[in-house]
Amino acid sequence: MKRLRSVFLASMAGAVLSLAGPAAAADDPGVIPMEIRVGEVVSIGPGPVRNLICDNPGLVEPTDQGGSPGLRGVSPGTTLCSVTDTLSIRRTYRVVVVVAPPAASSKSGGGE
Repeated sequence: MKRLRSVFLASMAGAVLSLAGPAAAADDPGVIPMEIRVGEVVSIGPGPVRNLICDNPGLVEPTDQGGSPGLRGVSPGTTLCSVTDTLSIRRTYRVVVVVAPPAASSKSGGGE
């Protein structure tokens, strides 16, 4: 009987997840989208903050810019970061880190 109940619950959970589909993958409307280039630092508001954390620190590194919180792009990818200020207000960012475009190089061979 326990096995039958476990199978039933597992199949129900699968059905619920399949019905959720794309809606389950979508961000909450309160999530703030952000794009950062590798090596770039972006300020995310005035300080001070109580907590600044990113799900994948290999992609984005929290930084402090003289009392103002910031995020530095480390390597390409997507992660969530959240910041909680001193009033306990939390903001969540979906950070997409992209590779910076190559700098335009001059190929002139000299005076023409």
